[in-house]
Formats: sequence, structure tokens, C-alpha cells
Amino acid sequence: MSRVNHSRTAMLALVLALAASLLIVLGPTAEPAKTQEGPPSTLDGEQLDAETARGYPNRLDGPGEVTVEAVNCSIDETQGTGTISYTATGDAVGPYPGTFTESGTFTLGDAPSDAVLLNQRTITSFAAEFEIVSPSTDTRITGTKSAENVPLTARCYELEGTSLPGTAQVRVASPGGEFPVTTYEARIETPTGTFVDRGTSHVLLREISFSDGETSGEYTTFSEGYFSSLLRPLPVGLTKEQCSDDGYEGFGFKNRGDCVSFVETEGNNEPGKNLQN
Repeated sequence: MSRVNHSRTAMLALVLALAASLLIVLGPTAEPAKTQEGPPSTLDGEQLDAETARGYPNRLDGPGEVTVEAVNCSIDETQGTGTISYTATGDAVGPYPGTFTESGTFTLGDAPSDAVLLNQRTITSFAAEFEIVSPSTDTRITGTKSAENVPLTARCYELEGTSLPGTAQVRVASPGGEFPVTTYEARIETPTGTFVDRGTSHVLLREISFSDGETSGEYTTFSEGYFSSLLRPLPVGLTKEQCSDDGYEGFGFKNRGDCVSFVETEGNNEPGKNLQN
């Protein structure tokens, strides 16, 4: 009987010794390895909106602020280069909810030969800079937009005899209408890294102001939507070392060779478009 107890005691001591060894190696509360977070979302589906209404009938002041400045805009003025510039701040919704600021300029040319609307001007170029701050995703996005000789036009004209007092000034610029013809490049800064996104966007700017010497008001709106050309943003400053040990998966690459090719071509080979293994 004493031999049996001695054997049990020896076995228990061996088990305890093995358990203690495991605690030393793994630690008292060993946790599973954490997987690397994937890349952030593109700007696809992001929508910017701002609206200003001061003294305009049946219109409430909306989110944000929009200011517009036009130079040589009306077709009645001397033909040549004209501009419509704006600054807008307001709400951003979509994958990066928060607030935005954008400033841009439409450069205007002569009236198009097939003009059918009052005071049409061609848009010879468009350039803008923007920033989106999204506290809920801890993300800051900065970027630029541009376009040249885009479809549709800008319009600047006067209206009289309307429901508005006095004379109303109207300024509208919407390159491509509802079709996204302006291009954008965006830098997405997240806690895990910095990424680049690119694609197209549609822009609508409209200002209606009126005055009869005693009464005045304005209604100005700005809206914009983004359509990314990428499945996922491209990482900035990626190294070959980060492509190893399955690290490529966190950046959206299909394999290590795909990731390495992206690094070697300085980002010209987008994820998923490289044939290396």
C-alpha cells in the first residue's frame, strides 16, 4: 500500500513540475497571437454636404458653411477666363463619418458652341483641396481633386420678377452633372498606418443670392460623393520585411510576391494585380 501511495505522490510531483515549466514558458495568462488588422476602407460611398441659408424664403440653415466668390462669371461680361471659387465646411457621412473642409476653384472659358441654357460657360479646369476628420474611426484624410475640359458647364446669371425680392444672382457649377468626372487622390492616416486612395467624384456647387436694397438673403449648397477605383487603400511606406510571415495579408495582398512587387515598383503594381508567388 505504501508503494502505491509513493507512486501516486511521485506522479503528482511530476505533473506539478511540468505545469510549472509551462507557466514559465507561456506565462500565467498566455494569450493567442493577435492577427494584424487589415487596411482601412476606401472613400467609396463617402458623402460631403454643406448648406447655408440666410434670409432665404422657406429654407432653414443647414449643416456647415459655404462661401462663394465669382470673377468675370456672367456671359454678359467680357469673354475670357472667369472663375468660381468656394470654401465649404460641413458634415461627412459614409465609411468616415465626421466633418470636412474643402476649398476649390472652377476656371471658366467661353460659352460652348452648343449652349442651350442661359449664360453657360465651359469649365476648362477644376482644382480643390479637402480634409476629412473622422473621430469615430480615429482617421484623418487629406487630398486633392482635379479635372480639365469636363462635360457640362457652369452658369452665372441674373433673375428678375421671381418670388424673391429685387434681383437674384445665380451661380451653378456641376462638372459632369450626376456623373463623377473629377478625379481625387487621398491620403488616409490611421493609428495603424498611412494609406492612399484614388478614384472619381461628383461635385455640385450652387449659390442663389438676392437683394432689393432693403431685403437680402442667400441660399448656397455644396455636395460631393466619392467613387474609389481601388478595392482597398494602398499602404504608404511599406517594406519587404512587412510582407513576410503572412504580413502581406493585413495589407490586402494575395501573397508575399504580390506584396514585394508592390514595394519594388513603388506602388505601381496594385494589390491583387501581380503574378509573383
